[in-house]
Amino acid sequence: MSQLGGAPGGPSPEEVERRIARCTEVMDQLAGILAMDFSPDLSEVVTMLSIDAQSEVNLLQSGAEECLSQGRFDLFENIATASFRLEDLQGKLERWKQGLPTGSVGGVSGLGGDMMAGGMSDDERAARALAAQFEEEDRAAAAAAAGGGGGGAQASPGSMHGSDHGAASAFQAPPQMS
Repeated sequence: MSQLGGAPGGPSPEEVERRIARCTEVMDQLAGILAMDFSPDLSEVVTMLSIDAQSEVNLLQSGAEECLSQGRFDLFENIATASFRLEDLQGKLERWKQGLPTGSVGGVSGLGGDMMAGGMSDDERAARALAAQFEEEDRAAAAAAAGGGGGGAQASPGSMHGSDHGAASAFQAPPQMS
């Protein structure tokens, strides 16, 4: 599994921003080839693109900590997205090399062996939604703190993260119908 921690001395947020575009380009090229049927002629190109994509993601991850320290949560989210996408592409690469269907963008494999729909599992969607919610709450808390804490900032529905209201109440199940 990939790490999003980053090492001190990694690229600056500005460099991360530039590298995200390069990483996306490489992964788009890789995804395009993996959408085709297996061909031994393309195998070397796919391997090179996979290595290039991994290098780009590693570079991005080394800048993750700096992005967080500067409040660039958008870049951190892009780094996480690139990491998840690379993992998905690596799985598709293995299936592609075996001549198996790799699934299509926005669809589910016809053989039922592909748990990805649109390149993302249900667990990934839930994790990203939760991370986005926490990020939104953290921004609202920072805005409230910067604004003196008086009126102005409103809590979003379900924003129990870090409050005295009790986090469990935000995750209660809807009432059961009898």
